[in-house]
Amino acid sequence: MNEQRAYARSSDPDTSWLAASKVGNNLTQLQDNVLEVLKRLDVATDEQIHEYYEHYFDVKVSESTTRTRRKELQNKGLVYVF
Repeated sequence: MNEQRAYARSSDPDTSWLAASKVGNNLTQLQDNVLEVLKRLDVATDEQIHEYYEHYFDVKVSESTTRTRRKELQNKGLVYVF
């Protein structure tokens, strides 16, 4: 699901919607999958992300795969670590 995402509030002016529509995250499929997991879990450890990822997508991947994708999302400013 490597799609572009545009975010703007319904109360934002048209210029905000226009700007948001031009922004793409250019995520890989694995990054997009990890982001989907985090949207569902909200807050999670790397271990929880990995466990849910395998369950939700019904696949086996290494823990380093999900951990690395989470770090890439963090570097893009899409995920925050507390």
